[in-house]
Amino acid sequence: MGNAQSENGFGKNTTTDEVIGDIDLDGKNIIITGSNTGLGKETARCLSFHKANIIMACRNIDKANTAKEEILQKAIDTNLGFEPKLTIIPLDLGSLKSIEKFIEDFEKLELDLHILINNAGVMGTPYYETEDGFESQFGINHVGHFYLTTKLIDNMKATAENSDQGRIVILSSYAHEMYKDGIRFDDITGKGTWYEC
Repeated sequence: MGNAQSENGFGKNTTTDEVIGDIDLDGKNIIITGSNTGLGKETARCLSFHKANIIMACRNIDKANTAKEEILQKAIDTNLGFEPKLTIIPLDLGSLKSIEKFIEDFEKLELDLHILINNAGVMGTPYYETEDGFESQFGINHVGHFYLTTKLIDNMKATAENSDQGRIVILSSYAHEMYKDGIRFDDITGKGTWYEC
């Protein structure tokens, strides 16, 4: 791929600020899972710097608070001119109960939801199961995000009808390329078979 760029001129060295340009997201409510580190944190920073109201959906609240403080400090250091709106709500995608509690907490805010960014995930972990009995990578990366999305979809549909706005963004990787046989639904946990324990 080298330095290949897409049709719009973006490539592997393009920054989030270059992508978003001068788009104003004032009044837009955005949930980002795993926004305490990596791509999720940078996405939260960039979108909040363009006036979006960010809901940081994170499992590790200490790391989420640190990420929030770092984003707020960067706003001061760069003379942003306003304080980014960042709200932390606990979310463990490996727990259906935690997802339900997250939905309950989010609904208390009485916000329309314009964008959901399913970013969080795990990869290459030692074998373990979620509290609901799913292999961790499948349970967190797929089942957890699917359940979260289905619980938020009615809010998103209503928001889209009223504002003509609504997006669900799902981050992925090339990890699926390592396994050509697809999902083995008859052996979903893979314990002792396809998953190297």
